[in-house]
Amino acid sequence: PVPHTREDRIKRAREMAEVTSDERAIRREAEERTRAVDIASLSGSPALAEAKRLAESEAIGYLGPIATPHEWKQALRAAREVVIETARHRGTLTYAELQIAAVRASGMQIGYSMYGTFCMELNHPGQDGCLISSIVVGSDTGEPGSGLVPFAKSIGFDKPVSDMQEDVYETFGQELG
Repeated sequence: PVPHTREDRIKRAREMAEVTSDERAIRREAEERTRAVDIASLSGSPALAEAKRLAESEAIGYLGPIATPHEWKQALRAAREVVIETARHRGTLTYAELQIAAVRASGMQIGYSMYGTFCMELNHPGQDGCLISSIVVGSDTGEPGSGLVPFAKSIGFDKPVSDMQEDVYETFGQELG
């Protein structure tokens, strides 16, 4: 959670001063993993209802790589964890669930016009060998957004979406066990 009040920020600063950077990294990774598992287990109506509630909240601002770079990176890191956790179970993740991950990690939401950029930045094709954003889908269609195929082709992934998704499952499914 992002501290919002002065007291929350002071409390967070004191907590951070008590632990080493290694301890903070271990805690952060554990928190991100727990959040990823929690969000990956959401589906259908509960996820849509929470995403709608978040979108209607006037207290939640919007992410952007230029306007809010720190929060953007936090949201990307958390969302990537959620997508990978979902891939481990050969599932898909809706844009609503992606939104929930972003808000829980950064306290800010992805604006409609930023979803394409956000999804593109989830990918680390040189590191992963696949496009993890291929398993992020619309709740109404069950398919990735219309920008996936042109983006994929532009970086050398010229194959059907189902094959891209299978590559993701093979890459991250191996981490089970």
